[in-house]
Amino acid sequence: MKKYEYNTKLILKNLNNRGFSFLPTIKPILEANNIYKKYISENIESTYAEASKTHKFLINLLDLEPLFGELHGLAEQKMKKKIDLNDQYLISRHVKPGQISEGYRGHFDSHFVTIVLPVKIPNILMKKTSGQLIALPNARKIPRNELWNIYGKIIWKRYNSEIGYDRLVLEKDAFELDFSNYKPLIFIGNSTFHGNRPLSGSDEPRLSMLCHLFDTSPKIGVGSLMRLIRNR
Repeated sequence: MKKYEYNTKLILKNLNNRGFSFLPTIKPILEANNIYKKYISENIESTYAEASKTHKFLINLLDLEPLFGELHGLAEQKMKKKIDLNDQYLISRHVKPGQISEGYRGHFDSHFVTIVLPVKIPNILMKKTSGQLIALPNARKIPRNELWNIYGKIIWKRYNSEIGYDRLVLEKDAFELDFSNYKPLIFIGNSTFHGNRPLSGSDEPRLSMLCHLFDTSPKIGVGSLMRLIRNR
């Protein structure tokens, strides 16, 4: 199979100018390497799984580590401070049909950048019910301190409902993705408000592998607290 390739310079340009970018489709690689079946074979029962073997395998297949290095440089440039290159939070999100509690949970990430790798996308049977991602890049400025970060997270919670998401997607620069083309999305995590519709109108699960890179919050910040609660 042809090596997976992406344009790093274009990705960095898009992140600087628009706050997000896309990678080429990964569908052929997912199918050729049975990525979803590999993940299922790990017998992971929880909705969220940290650093699964399949997640790491997919990152290697896509040769994403060089991109991580370039994104690290961008993070230090934007945040104006030294950041640990190895600060990576790899989380797989496996939502079952009818698991509506996973819908309308919009938020900002504590990490500087987030990469969404779509692995298993259900057929879109009905609008607003297939776990589509809604995102508004540059919804806020990158927070410079933890108090401002927490304030922003709280204020934007007002959008966490079907009506709120319907309003949000009408905003300039907002978009709604079903990932049926299997093109990974990269966005500036701590300035992009984003969340998923509920998976209530499909009989298939949805699996996304998320690469959260470079937590810009303090070690005792809200991001680390939420991860601690999630992993309990």
